[in-house]
Amino acid sequence: MDNPGNVVGLAFGKFFWVTFGGIIVGLSVGFIGTFVTRFATLTSTLEPLIIGNLTRYRLTILVSFCFFSYLIGESLIVSGVMSVLVTSIFFGRYASMNISRKSEATLKQTFGALGHTAEEVLFMIIGIALVTHDHYWDYAFILLSLAFIFIFR
Repeated sequence: MDNPGNVVGLAFGKFFWVTFGGIIVGLSVGFIGTFVTRFATLTSTLEPLIIGNLTRYRLTILVSFCFFSYLIGESLIVSGVMSVLVTSIFFGRYASMNISRKSEATLKQTFGALGHTAEEVLFMIIGIALVTHDHYWDYAFILLSLAFIFIFR
């Protein structure tokens, strides 16, 4: 039988690896993506190497770097969600200065619509799962949860 101290230590180590590894991946990809959007428009020799006329594809590059952040995070067995979150925060702080106001408005509207669509799909899936499965209703748990919500909020 494993020593409980070893198991707890391994669990903490895995937690820190997954969390901080995701943060490091997110910061790295965010830095590279910001570098690409910043300096590719200043030099005409770098533009054809990236994607032709970068000004038309800047939003696509930002979305692609977020997806790459997720893929790299998952392939390194760290939190892909954490890496996307950190990359997005990094882009929001630094890469937003590299895009035009029109592109920024388009980006906000596009992701707003995608966010609402994803939310609606999620609620549809939850609603379907709620009525298709048999559930055990623990009334004490429900009442205590409601009481704690009202007390602590």
